[in-house]
Amino acid sequence: MMPKYNMLRSAGLVHIPGVAVGMIVAGADPISAMVFQVVVMFILLTVSFFTSFLTALLTYSSALRQL
Repeated sequence: MMPKYNMLRSAGLVHIPGVAVGMIVAGADPISAMVFQVVVMFILLTVSFFTSFLTALLTYSSALRQL
């Protein structure tokens, strides 16, 4: 979870991620390219959060059943 969060913190300030570069090279408006990139990064962060939460929940309930 932390690598995804750190990637989100530095996006746009330190580096321009791949989707935005591809859209800018293709001729899209830079603002719309960066908005699209931020949406994609938030989706990745959300999926990572839900996966971590679900894994922890299932592991915790499985560990309690064994006690």
